[in-house]
Amino acid sequence: MYADPANVLDDLAENDSQAYEWVMKKYDSYLDDAPFSDGSAKADQLKQICVQEYVVWTALNLQVRSGVVIETNEPDGDALGDRTKENPVDLPLDRMQRTVSQRLKELGVLDDEAGGGVQQSKADAIRELMAGVDEAEESERSDSNSEEAADD
Repeated sequence: MYADPANVLDDLAENDSQAYEWVMKKYDSYLDDAPFSDGSAKADQLKQICVQEYVVWTALNLQVRSGVVIETNEPDGDALGDRTKENPVDLPLDRMQRTVSQRLKELGVLDDEAGGGVQQSKADAIRELMAGVDEAEESERSDSNSEEAADD
């Protein structure tokens, strides 16, 4: 999980052709939507991100097998006791997932909608709510102006 992406990609190319193809297909897919072309510095960063995404995907598969929660045999006072605790790989894996998404957004490859549409949805809901308030206030002013004109 902490290996240099360039070394991982080289290793995959030599030892795991399916994994290497997965990374390169992912790279090509992102590159289609990217605001830059192959061979640029940002494209090199994108390739590293794809390798990190592969590492996260692989680690998630391992975590599913070992479980999000694990059983340990830890000291409990003077005796050993069985305990259930969070899998220690969970925190760095979550951090790496967020980093991959953030880097894709920074490169302009992944829209905020794809990774964090909740914030946009909240902003849209607030705008709609404010528009409704403005319409209600305008309607109220219009009604009071009509009543004043009728009283005259």
